[in-house]
Amino acid sequence: MLDRFPRHYRVVAVDLPGFGLADKPDTTYDVAFYRGWLSELLGRETRGPVVVVGHSMGGQLAAQLALDHPARVVAAILLDPAGLGINALLTDTSGLASPATAWVATAIAFVLPVHDTAWLAETGERVAYSPANDTLATQAARRVLSAFDFGALGDQLGRLRQPVLLLWGRHDPTIPLALGDSMARALPCRRYLVLPTLHRPQQTLPDTVAAAMLAFLRAPGCDSLP
Repeated sequence: MLDRFPRHYRVVAVDLPGFGLADKPDTTYDVAFYRGWLSELLGRETRGPVVVVGHSMGGQLAAQLALDHPARVVAAILLDPAGLGINALLTDTSGLASPATAWVATAIAFVLPVHDTAWLAETGERVAYSPANDTLATQAARRVLSAFDFGALGDQLGRLRQPVLLLWGRHDPTIPLALGDSMARALPCRRYLVLPTLHRPQQTLPDTVAAAMLAFLRAPGCDSLP
């Protein structure tokens, strides 16, 4: 889907530490770690106004970056973001991922492909890389699930004054639509679009999502709030 945007905008696509082809350091993968890493990236790789885009955990971090840098981040596009929690069946009483959920980290690399040659050409070691064969990838995923607070945005959403495009899968089992409705009510300036899909609308409905994103980027603004 990224191929829709470079002709109009400069795009910086990021693998967060611990994921994809990024480094997988021996560290605590909590919200504070990612906030610091993204703030440093924002200063190093970008200039001028920025629109942040994120999905799921990345959506939570994109919203946090907008909160941390309101002078730089002028809008946000959030796809089924965390921030107010995840499915109660996947968490313990503290709001962190439950110990049982951490075993997903072992299996996920066998279920979700990390390469998609239809939109991203890769060469050499990148093509050969598989997180299923990388013990550091499994370790990092388990550390994320044990340390990252998926409900950390809480009442901060009322301070996110930039225009937000909020996209949500109606049938999302990971971060249910009820949490999307709560987030939409909390955001001061948002457009809220519910789509007939699961947790990854950008994957299952790429044309619909890209069109919504481009329309928002051309004219960021707010819905009339109920």
